[in-house]
Amino acid sequence: MILILLLPILFFFAAFAVNAAMFRPEKRPEVSIDGRRVTFPSGRNHLAGYLWNEAGTQGLLVFAHGMGTGVEYYLPEIHHFAAQGYQVFAFAYSGYQGSSGHFYGFPQAVIDLKKALDFVDDGSRPVILMGHSMGAYAVCAVRQCTGKRVDGIVAYAPFFSSDEAVIAQATGNIPKFGKLLCGLILPMQRILFGRNCNPTAAAGLSRANVPALVLQGSEDVEVTPDGCALYAHRTELSDAPVTFRLVQEEESSGHMTIVRKKGSRSINTDTMQLVGAFLREVLHSETLQAK
Repeated sequence: MILILLLPILFFFAAFAVNAAMFRPEKRPEVSIDGRRVTFPSGRNHLAGYLWNEAGTQGLLVFAHGMGTGVEYYLPEIHHFAAQGYQVFAFAYSGYQGSSGHFYGFPQAVIDLKKALDFVDDGSRPVILMGHSMGAYAVCAVRQCTGKRVDGIVAYAPFFSSDEAVIAQATGNIPKFGKLLCGLILPMQRILFGRNCNPTAAAGLSRANVPALVLQGSEDVEVTPDGCALYAHRTELSDAPVTFRLVQEEESSGHMTIVRKKGSRSINTDTMQLVGAFLREVLHSETLQAK
């Protein structure tokens, strides 16, 4: 009888432990980041943010990093956009380098991004959201959680939803126990985040109703173009101003190489040309000029 009563408690702690282990950031050596550091709140946590080119006149670009990486990985891209005249703001999610608290899953990335926008956007200039992988999902989905308007979105290899990401991560990393892990993690996500648990990237983009560029690598084995990727659900956005580009060049078609060519420490010029052209079109659109 006692064991039966204890089962729900044991299940809760097992689910919590599995969820925490799945999404806990790897411990990495502290890396110096050359932007001006600021801090801002997200719930009980204090997040580290960084600003570059604060006098930039092209608009504000807010960057959301991927799972298991950090702001430091994307410094070549950040420096590129700062040199192009953008003010750039990047931040570390809860529990990542420089930020307090713990990271419990993709919904946390959406919540932290919302708080970043609340902190950095004063409404005085155009705002572009940009992200990779989990960060790409967040920049697409965040409009479901905030009334703040943005002017454009660039998403490198976004997942379709938090649930799809959990399933892909669990079954990909531990095939034998993937279904069990999914069962544990998904209930815990509902407990931790409630109704904010699983806004889809497609729903967020539809609600945002602003120009968006979604880049998907044809050989991406983490965010698969015919599986858990937003790209696989592109027909749901046929009426939204979203441009999908399937990147098929061999050196640029993987999950990480869509941002950085294999073996390179510099920006991926192939995809950056697409992004640059998209941003110029957004910033010079008649709609934006009329604001």
